Amino acid sequence: MGREMSREHATVAEEEYLQTIYWLEEAGLPVTGANIARAMQVAPPTVHEMVGRLERDGYVRRRPDKTIEFTERGREQAATIVRRHRLIERFLTDVFDIPWDQVHEEAERLEHWMSPIVEERMLRAIGDAKTCPHGHPIFEGEREEAVPLADCEVGAKIRVVRFENEAEDLLHYLKDAGFYPGLEGKVADKSDDWVAVESSEGHRLEITRSVAETVSVKADPSPPPRPPARSAEPTPMSEADIDAILSTFDEPEGAAMAKARAEPDVLELTEAMAARQPGARLQAVEGSSPSAPGQAAPNAAEASTSEVSGGLMSQETSAAVDAAFSSLAHAVLVHNARTLDDVVKELLRPMLKAWLDDNLPSLVERLVRMEIERVSRGRG
Repeated sequence: MGREMSREHATVAEEEYLQTIYWLEEAGLPVTGANIARAMQVAPPTVHEMVGRLERDGYVRRRPDKTIEFTERGREQAATIVRRHRLIERFLTDVFDIPWDQVHEEAERLEHWMSPIVEERMLRAIGDAKTCPHGHPIFEGEREEAVPLADCEVGAKIRVVRFENEAEDLLHYLKDAGFYPGLEGKVADKSDDWVAVESSEGHRLEITRSVAETVSVKADPSPPPRPPARSAEPTPMSEADIDAILSTFDEPEGAAMAKARAEPDVLELTEAMAARQPGARLQAVEGSSPSAPGQAAPNAAEASTSEVSGGLMSQETSAAVDAAFSSLAHAVLVHNARTLDDVVKELLRPMLKAWLDDNLPSLVERLVRMEIERVSRGRG
C-alpha cells in the first residue's frame, strides 16, 4: 500500500476538514490554510498538522501556489460527508419537526456514523427535497447561482436562496429577524451598517450588513459579480501573516512535529507542557509581566523555588509530572498525532454504526408512518 493510501477510512477529524475544504471550494473561495483556519476558527498550526495528515492519507494535495485541492478519493469522501450532513438536516426538519435553525449542530454529531442503509431510508423519507433547510444542495452539482444580499441595490426584487454561514448563533439571528430560504420581497433600504427587506407580505425585516454578506439571493436587477476572492470581515492577522505561518508545509516531518508540540489541541494537555519553564508558569498563574527588553530574566531555579514553596507538590514531583506529560505528547505526535479523541471515536464508530444499522431504519419507518397517518387524519 502506497504512502498516500495509509488509511482505509478518514477519521472524524479528517472528515471535518474535508467538509470545510468542500464548502470553501463550493463558495468559490481560495482553499488556503489561512482560509481553513478562519472557517474552522482554529489556530494555523492546527491546520498545518491536519493538512499534512490529509495529504499523507491521500485526500488532498498542495499546488505550487500553496492552495489545496482534493484528490479523486478526497473529493468523493468530502462529497459523501457533506451530502449526509445536509440530508440529516432536511430529515430532522421535515420528519422530526426540529426548527431549521437548530439542526446544523445535530447533523454535525450524526453525519459521521450514518451507514448507506440509513442514508437510503432518509432519502425516501424526505421525498423530492433537493436542498438542506438552509438552501444548500444535498447532491453535488445542483448549487443555484446567487449573489450576496449586501450587494443588491435598493428596490431590487429578491428571493433568498441560502444562508452561506450555518453557525447556529447566526441561524438563530436570521430566523428571529424573519429570514428563511425562499423568502421573497424587495430591498427597502440599506446603509453601511444594515440592510432592510420588505417581504411580499409587507413586513420590514432588517439585518446587519455583515450578516447580509452571508445571505445569498436571486436579485432583479442583479448586482455585478464580485471578484473570485474577497474577505468579508477583517481578521486579527493579515493574510500574509497567516500564509507565512503556513509556509512551512514542506519542512521535514520532524521539524513539523517539534512545532506541533506547542499546539493546544493535542490531548488538551500541551498548555501545561508548554509551561515547563518555571518562570513562564509563574507568570501565567500570577499575571506578572515578562521582562522588559534588555532586562535579565529571573533565574529559573529561583523562580521554581518561589513557585513550588506554597504549592501542593515538591519541585521533584512537579518535574516528574512535566517529564511524563512531555513523554506522552512526544509519543502521540510521533504516531501521526492521533489524540485520545481520535482513538475513542474510532473505537466507538463500528459500535455506533452497527446500532444505527439495526435500529434507525425501523425508527425512520415508524416516524414516517406516524407522519403519514397524521397528514391523512388532517385531510379527513
